[in-house]
Amino acid sequence: GLVGSVIPSEIGILSDLNALDLNGNSIGGTIPKEISSLSHLQSLNLRGNRLSGFIPSSLGDMTEMRFLSLAKNILTGEI
Repeated sequence: GLVGSVIPSEIGILSDLNALDLNGNSIGGTIPKEISSLSHLQSLNLRGNRLSGFIPSSLGDMTEMRFLSLAKNILTGEI
């Protein structure tokens, strides 16, 4: 699994990705701003990890996003 990993900034090159579910993997670090490059992303589930820091404001600009879960992390900020 991804236990103890971080989300790499290279996630942004997956431009055709429409769903990303990393629920409950104990992923640490921050949410990389490059995630907002996923212009086709409709569902992002990062619930139940150890993500910390600020929520990238660019998540609010993702027009295709229909589902977003950031619960049960250590995040700050607003979308």
